[in-house]
Amino acid sequence: MKISKDPRVKKLVAAAEKGDVAAVKRLIADGADPNAVPEDGTENALWQAIYYSQIDVIRALAGTKADFNGGWPHTPLTVGVRTKDLELIRALVEGGAKVNPPSSSDETPLFVAVQDANSETVAELVRLGADPNLVPKKKKYDTVTNYSPLEYAAMEGNKQMIAALMSAPGVNPDKRLAGLMLNGAAIMGDMAEVKRLVEQQGVDVNARDARGDTPLINAAIGGRTKIVRYLLDRGADVILPGGRKADVKSPLTAAAMGGNAGIVQMMVEAGADLDYELPHAPGYTALQIAKESRQKKVVEYLLEVQTQRGGGGRGGKKKGKGGGKPTTPRGVTTFDTNDSMILVAAPVADVSKALAERIGAKTRRENALGEEVKLTQRCYAVWKLIDSPWTNVMKLHCADFKHWPTAADAAALSKALKTRAIYVGNSDTGGVTQYALYKNGIAVEVFDYGSSGDADTAKAATERFARSYGIDVSNIPGGVQVSQGKAFASAQRKVDVKKIKNDLDFVNDFVKQQDALVLFGSEIGFGEAGEMMELTLEDLGPDDVERLDYIAAK
Repeated sequence: MKISKDPRVKKLVAAAEKGDVAAVKRLIADGADPNAVPEDGTENALWQAIYYSQIDVIRALAGTKADFNGGWPHTPLTVGVRTKDLELIRALVEGGAKVNPPSSSDETPLFVAVQDANSETVAELVRLGADPNLVPKKKKYDTVTNYSPLEYAAMEGNKQMIAALMSAPGVNPDKRLAGLMLNGAAIMGDMAEVKRLVEQQGVDVNARDARGDTPLINAAIGGRTKIVRYLLDRGADVILPGGRKADVKSPLTAAAMGGNAGIVQMMVEAGADLDYELPHAPGYTALQIAKESRQKKVVEYLLEVQTQRGGGGRGGKKKGKGGGKPTTPRGVTTFDTNDSMILVAAPVADVSKALAERIGAKTRRENALGEEVKLTQRCYAVWKLIDSPWTNVMKLHCADFKHWPTAADAAALSKALKTRAIYVGNSDTGGVTQYALYKNGIAVEVFDYGSSGDADTAKAATERFARSYGIDVSNIPGGVQVSQGKAFASAQRKVDVKKIKNDLDFVNDFVKQQDALVLFGSEIGFGEAGEMMELTLEDLGPDDVERLDYIAAK
């Protein structure tokens, strides 16, 4: 972004907003930079014309130095597509906007149009040369843009969108696309389309979608009882797990997620494995999923089946510690959030007392799990899982960002309680993830990705840790290693920072190695001051939590 003090730039942007084409042309001829942004913080001339639908101004900017493809995180065309104004879209393309290159968010204009389910816009972009099969970049933790526009439309079961995309030159239906369409029809509950694809097109009832799920899994999640019965009757595999390694569902766990007791019963009677656990979350069987989502009828039915079978699933063997209750998951629940959390290896009572003293809390309610509280400007939940060595400090509401759990708070609690503490922070919007491990208040391992550029030095990273996050790494032998935006230092293990391929995997693995759970993205963390909230830890069952205390500063 080029900010300019040139008064002509401010006039140019104002003229673009008003649609004054003559003034726009005159000011550019007089030397005004069409890509510059005035000091008042408004956009440049092209962006302002898009926002105010000044199509003639967009056309007037064509042929000038105006950048029709720049912008972060979106491009002019991806924004223009969301207006659903076909004339505006054509003006952008005629002015030089390219129809296929993705934005920095890896979204192509066509993909945006498909997401918005606007078939007219989709058809127009296809006419202008957009590629329905283009996938900009495969990203492991991205469950949205890892598909082409055609794949996405097929999985959504949107017939109008599919027809518009299929009008593109060279796009022909194949068995894989038909399989995606079958999954989409199962999601939408379109029995006629399901039957057409299976009986007339011969599509495999176990065809996987781009996420690795099957029609039976998708129908189960969507609560499509008739389609589930039809697929089972046609030989759909009730044992087959999904295919995406980060979230491998089975038909039964999918049914439990959907919460339909009738579908769960159909799966069990068809031979589903009650003991199947989600690989990324040991202990997460259909029963555990149903418990945590408060699906009473499903829980009652599955418990009854287990009792009849002698306590197990298909073979009668219970899983989990000691053959009893399954262990709760470990690792980071999601990186698709902006959040931070502290974990302290001490009892809840000790941690909540130490935290209350540190922040000068006015309220400290012990054993508040299941109770209703009024959120304040600064308040926290301090809780511990039954089978975990860690007490978690989670923000409930912090009006000021500086009051989110910080690395300095983790260091202070570690020192006060003479124990270990972990700070984990993540910003999906900023592309930053980090953690710090303390022993008796001293940092013994730290990791950061995304806070600086690829050219960061060890000295700069050390200073940034201290200045921005309050993390002192001076006691760590060997200091900080840096490579390609990653910074790492440890007094307890050797890791070559250059060999860390994925920052999210690295943080997730570290948390798992500590036998810890970082519950990012939980509904308990959302609310505003003055609102009433029930402290139920939405992502965990009441029999998972040993104790929860409520701490409020004001």
